[in-house]
Amino acid sequence: METIEIHGKQYVTVNERVKYFRQKEEYNAWSIRTELITGNENLAIIKAEILDQEGEVISTGHAFEVKAASGINKTSHLENCETSAVGRALAFLGIGIDGGIASLDEIVHASTAGFIVKLLAKSSVSDEDRTKVEENLTTMTTRDAQQVIKFLQANQLDPIESGMGYNQGDIQKKLNKLDKDPKK
Repeated sequence: METIEIHGKQYVTVNERVKYFRQKEEYNAWSIRTELITGNENLAIIKAEILDQEGEVISTGHAFEVKAASGINKTSHLENCETSAVGRALAFLGIGIDGGIASLDEIVHASTAGFIVKLLAKSSVSDEDRTKVEENLTTMTTRDAQQVIKFLQANQLDPIESGMGYNQGDIQKKLNKLDKDPKK
């Protein structure tokens, strides 16, 4: 199966997992069944099942998607949710799991959320802004996440540690603090 590299690991996409499942003779009479558990204009929860030739459920995968969570979800949150659920069910069957079970969207979102949490920990934002970011962390769109990252980088307690927006004067101040108190 073809893979793509994400964070230094090879990842098998859902379409490759499905293609493998459909092409392998051992799964010839097997099927994929999906069920909408909850769905409306804002969110979706879908269950996918892999059934053997007798109709016995062999593996199951669930997914949850929020319409506002990403650009693709704005128009296709149900479809994206179904794809993720199928990918997870196939992964639990053992197909394409060398790099992990999580979907590509889950990996990207978790990575972005982790970066935001790190920036938030060293930011000088108000308690109100901090709470707002924390409350929206799991549902923000990619565009929102980019804006939050820029905002947090611009409001770091230490611009050098944030890796953004520092100049020679900031470096000199940091060096002066180190000279006075080597623990910092």
